[in-house]
Amino acid sequence: MDGRIIETRLAALDRRCVIERTALADCRLRFADYLAPGEYSYTSEWTPLERTPRWPAGRTVFVDFALAPDTEPGADGEVAHYLFFDGEGWEGLLSIEERPFAGIDANHRRARINSILRGRASGRRISCLAEFASLPRLWSDPQLAREVSVLYGVYLETEETALRKAERDFSFAWKAVSSMDDAYRAARIREILEEALRAYDLTADRMTFGAQVRKAHDRFRRELEAIPRDPSGVRVMLTGHSHIDVAWLWPLKETVRKCARTFSTACRLLESNDSYVFSCSQPQLYEYTKRYFPSLYHEIGEWIRTGRWAISGGMWVESDCNVPSGESIIRQILHGVRFFEAEFGKRPTTCWLPDVFGYPATLPQILSGCGLTAFYTNKLHWQAQNRFPNSTFWWEGADGTRLLAHIPKLLRYYNGFPEPGQLLYAAENFAEKDRYDEVMLPFGHGDGGGGPTEEMVDFARAARDFPGVPACRVAAEEDYFARVREKAPDLPVWRGELYLETHRGTFTSQANAKRSNRRCEVLLRQAEILQVLSSLHAASADRADDDARNDGKRQHNLNAAWRDLLLLQFHDILPGSSIGEVYAEARTAYEKIEAEATRSIGRSLGALASSTADIDFVAVNTMCRPRSDLAVVPGPRRPSAVEARWTSGHVSPMQWAAEECDDEGSGNETGGYYLIECRNLE
Repeated sequence: MDGRIIETRLAALDRRCVIERTALADCRLRFADYLAPGEYSYTSEWTPLERTPRWPAGRTVFVDFALAPDTEPGADGEVAHYLFFDGEGWEGLLSIEERPFAGIDANHRRARINSILRGRASGRRISCLAEFASLPRLWSDPQLAREVSVLYGVYLETEETALRKAERDFSFAWKAVSSMDDAYRAARIREILEEALRAYDLTADRMTFGAQVRKAHDRFRRELEAIPRDPSGVRVMLTGHSHIDVAWLWPLKETVRKCARTFSTACRLLESNDSYVFSCSQPQLYEYTKRYFPSLYHEIGEWIRTGRWAISGGMWVESDCNVPSGESIIRQILHGVRFFEAEFGKRPTTCWLPDVFGYPATLPQILSGCGLTAFYTNKLHWQAQNRFPNSTFWWEGADGTRLLAHIPKLLRYYNGFPEPGQLLYAAENFAEKDRYDEVMLPFGHGDGGGGPTEEMVDFARAARDFPGVPACRVAAEEDYFARVREKAPDLPVWRGELYLETHRGTFTSQANAKRSNRRCEVLLRQAEILQVLSSLHAASADRADDDARNDGKRQHNLNAAWRDLLLLQFHDILPGSSIGEVYAEARTAYEKIEAEATRSIGRSLGALASSTADIDFVAVNTMCRPRSDLAVVPGPRRPSAVEARWTSGHVSPMQWAAEECDDEGSGNETGGYYLIECRNLE
C-alpha cells in the first residue's frame, strides 16, 4: 500500500472518530484590554459571536455560552464529550461555572468535559466563559498588528473512544515504520498495519464501521504481540512537562494567564488518564496560581498529594546562574524549597534548569549544600562548536563536590513528543548506553506553556512496549535519578564549568538590569545584617517585645523583596533576552526592591544610633572581613575644622565636599557632606 494511501485512510479514520458535532447557539463575546492579572478595561458590550468572529491583534476577548445537555455522557470509556473551538490565532482559558477548566490554544483546540456532564440533570444549563488573548505574539512581533485571529464557532463533539484508541495506535505504528532503521520489524509492522487499514469500509454506516475498526484493532494488537522486542535496548523514561518562561516574548502579567491555561489542561489529562504523570518547576508559577486562581490551586494540591503531579526544580524560578551572586542562588533554593514544603509537604531534590545559559563550576557545591542532589538541563547540546560528550554522568564542582547530572540530547530538547522518531533519536544519542540503559524525555508544549496533549499521552501509552521502538515508562523526573542511584552504574565525571557556547551576548545585554540586580543584592544583604544587629541591641536594652514585632514585619517585607529580586533573575530576564516591556516592568520592580531595602537599612541604623548616648553617627562594616574605606556624613559645612572621635579613641579628620560648585569653583556651604576615613572596621 502506498504511503499516501495509508495517510489518507488514517486521516479518514481520525475524522470518523467524531460521531456527532453540534454547534452551540447563543455564543456572545465582549472585547477588553488586559491591564493586570484580574484587571480589564472593557471596550464593548456583549454581542453575538457570529457578528464579529475576527478579532484584532492584542485584544482580550471573552466568549460566553452555556451547555444544556439532554443526556448523561453514557458509560465510562464508551464515548468522550468535548468542547471544540474552531479557529486560530489565539490562546485562551475555558472556565466552567467560574472555575478554570482547560487551556485552549493551537495545540489544545478542544477540552474533554465528561467529568462536567457526569451526574448532571438533563437540560440543566452549565455556564461557560472562555477568555482569549488574540494573537499574543504581538508582544514580540509588532507587524502582527495588521492581522486578526478568528473563532468560527464553539461545538459540542461526541467521540467513540474505541475508534480513537485504534486511530492513535495505527498512527503510532505508521510513524514507527517511517522512523526505524530496523528493516525486519518495519516490514512486519507495516504488513499488519496495512491489513488493519484495509479491514474497514470508509463508506459504511456508523455501527458497521465501528465494528469493523474494533475488530481490525484487536487483530492488529494480537499480531503486534508476536513481533519480537529488543530486551537489551535503551529504555526511555517519559515525563509530562511544560516549560513556562516567566517572561520572554511576553510580559510578566501574561505569564499569570499562561499558568492557568497550562495547569488546568494538566489537571484534565490527569483526570482522564490514570497512568499519566505531570511535573512542573518554579514556585513562582504556583504562587501566581494560588493568588489569582485559588480553585485551580486547590485542585493542583490534590493531584500533588496523589503523587501524579510532581513538583520539581527547587529554585524559586529557573534562574540564570552566571550573573547572580552565590547568595542569590542559595536564596533561590531557600525560598523555592521553603514554599514547596509549606504548601505541599514535599521537598524536591533535583535542580531542574533545562533552558539556562551555562552553569558555573561553583554550582555543584551550592546545590549540594542546599540539599539538591541531582541536576538536569538540555542546554549543553546547543553548543556552537564543541559537542558535549555526556548524557548521564557525575558533575564535579570546583571544590570536588559531585552531583548526579543528566543532559540528554533530544530532538526537541525539553519540549518533546513521545512519537517513534523522537524516542529513537533519544536512545541513539544517549552517550552512556554502554553503562546504563535509560534516558529521560520530557514531553509537552513549552516555552509559552501549554503542556502535553491527549495525543501525546496516548502515544506514551502506545510506546510502553512497541517492537522496534525503545520501551518506555511514564514517571516523575526524580524517579529517573533514584533508579540511576539504585543501579549504581560506573559513570564518567565532568569536572568544572558547564560552559554554553551560544547566547554569550547575555553577559552584556540590558546592562541597566544587571547593575540594578547587583545593587539590590548588596542592599538586601546589608539590610538583613543591620536588622540583626539592631535586634541584638534592642534585646540588650529590654525593648525586645515591641521591636520583635517590628522585626517580624520588616523581615516579612525583606523576604518579599528577595522573592521579587529572585523573579527578576529568571534566565530570560536578567541575561537580557526578553522583549522591551519586560525591562520596563523590571525597572519599576528594582526601584521598589531598592526602596524597601534602603528603608530597612535606615531604620536599623537609626535604632543602632539611638541605642547609645552621645553618638552623632554610626559606621557599620557589613562585609565579612575588616574594611578601610571612606564614609559619607551629610550635613551643612561647619565654620571650623571638624574631626571624628571614635569610641575606640582613634581620631579621624573630616573633609568637606560640596554637592555643587559655582562658576568660580566655590562650593555650596549648605548642600554637601563630610568624608571620613574609616580604618580597619571589624
